[in-house]
This record gives sequence, C-alpha cells and structure tokens, in this order.
Amino acid sequence: MLFRSEAQVCAIYEGKHRNWRDLGGADLVIVAHVRPDSEVDTEVIRDGVACLKSAKFPQLVNVMEKGGDMARALSATPGAFGVTSATVVEQSKGQLRMLALGGVMPDEANVAASRYRLTRDAFLITRKDVTPVVNAFMGFIQSADGATIIRANGAIAISRR
Repeated sequence: MLFRSEAQVCAIYEGKHRNWRDLGGADLVIVAHVRPDSEVDTEVIRDGVACLKSAKFPQLVNVMEKGGDMARALSATPGAFGVTSATVVEQSKGQLRMLALGGVMPDEANVAASRYRLTRDAFLITRKDVTPVVNAFMGFIQSADGATIIRANGAIAISRR
C-alpha cells in the first residue's frame, strides 16, 4: 500500500479511516497500534509526521506497552497498522511489510539520501583510549562484512564519523 500523504496516516490514528477500503485497500477493518509516547518509535513518527506531533490518540488506538507486543500484534492481527523498526519487519519473515510514505519506500537508498525521514540512529560510542579488542570490533562494524550482518538483520549501515 502506498500512502500518498501524511494526512492519511494521521487520519488512521485519529480514527477517521476505519477500513482499508477507504484508502484503496481490501475491505478490512484497520486496527491501529502505537507505542507509548515515551518510546522511540512514537517519538520518530511524531517528529517525522507533522500532523501527529501533538495528536491525541483515541481509545480505539491500541497502546502497546512493550516492543514485543507491537511486533506480535502487527503479525497476528488482520488489518493491523503501526510503527516498528525495519529489523522487526525483516525478522518477521514476510508477515509484516513496510509501507511507502508520500511515495517513498523506507529502503537503504532512500534512508541514506534522507528522502525517507522516519528513521532513528543507533550509535556505538567508546572512550578515546580503547583497547585493541574494542578497536578491532569497531573496525569490523564499519567494514563491508559488518555492514552485511547489519543489513541481514533489517537495519541500514551508514557510517558517520
């Protein structure tokens, strides 16, 4: 499914769209899920989708207290809609799929070019005086072999020093 606008995402979370048919999909009830406001997935979507910045989610939106609850609900509920990481989607082995937003798919090229903006960074931080073992690990993570492992788990490897 291709979301043509952020307004469609907001309409789902506001309860204005209750069936995928309203958005060109199947005749299937939309079951919206969100993580608590204190969680990074909700922070990312609130920061990246202007109309959600201060939106109040109605009671029909299920708040998933634990990250694993979100993954299970998205996998097990027909018509489910929610925010999770690309890693969770990858590890779902096809049960979940990423949706384009504004015609932009959340793939590595679009994330690297900052065209897809619903992202979060992960940082590895060390002291200046690291041991040789830590230095070797950091080198591996930034290598092509390290990037392969990162990508195999559904994440995107972009090295920024």
